[in-house]
This record gives sequence, C-alpha cells and structure tokens, in this order.
Amino acid sequence: MKKLVVLLFAATMLLACSKEKKLARRLDGIWTVTEMKSTFGSVSYSVANPGTIEFKKDGTGKNNFSYLDPSGDKVNDSESFKWTNTENTVTINGNSNSSFGSTTVWTVDNNEKKEQKWTANYGVASVTLTMTKN
Repeated sequence: MKKLVVLLFAATMLLACSKEKKLARRLDGIWTVTEMKSTFGSVSYSVANPGTIEFKKDGTGKNNFSYLDPSGDKVNDSESFKWTNTENTVTINGNSNSSFGSTTVWTVDNNEKKEQKWTANYGVASVTLTMTKN
C-alpha cells in the first residue's frame, strides 16, 4: 500500500511538471493581443488589437501596446519584463510604468497552441487578455 501511495504521488508530480513545461513551451514567441477587456465593478470596456507580447525561453519578454483608454487618451506601453509560470498561471514582473503594474499574476483560462486567454484580478477590477500566436 505504501508503494502505491508513493507511486501515485510521483505520477501526480510528473504530470504537474509536464503541464507547467507545456505552457512554458507554448508561450515562446510573439503573441498578438486580439482583445483586452477591463472591468471595474459594473463598468467594463474592451480594446481590440492593443498590441503584442513576446515571451522568450530565457524567462524574459517585452510587451508593445498602443491603444486609446476609455477617456480617449492614447496609451503607449513598451516594456521589458521577466516571467515565470506554473501549470495554470503566468507571473509577469515588469516595472510600475507598465500597463499591468510591476507584478501581475495571470490565471490561464485557455491554454492552446495558437490561442491563450488569461485573467488578472485586482480587487474589484479585472483584465482579460485574448491572444493568438503569430
């Protein structure tokens, strides 16, 4: 019985690591953000095609965004960052000038080879990104 428990634990750990590595492999490259949806309480707005996010195998990356915010002001955001992931989250560590702040933990809602959907929660606010791989 003890051997069975150890074997099940080892299999579970192996699968978890595999899912983590699978997500990391899929992220490598340039992703086009096709939609960025922000919600603040009961108010929400969407931006179509705000820009791109590049993920490199070495855990670094760069976002390049240009869009109009809800008040009509132009936002230009081109920042380098570091990233890590688990099997169902991606953490981006940038700087406080970035659109997403210095550290953002994204929950991976959809993890496909050519499409990703992520959500980040900020208390009463949230941001959802839908991305396709170039």
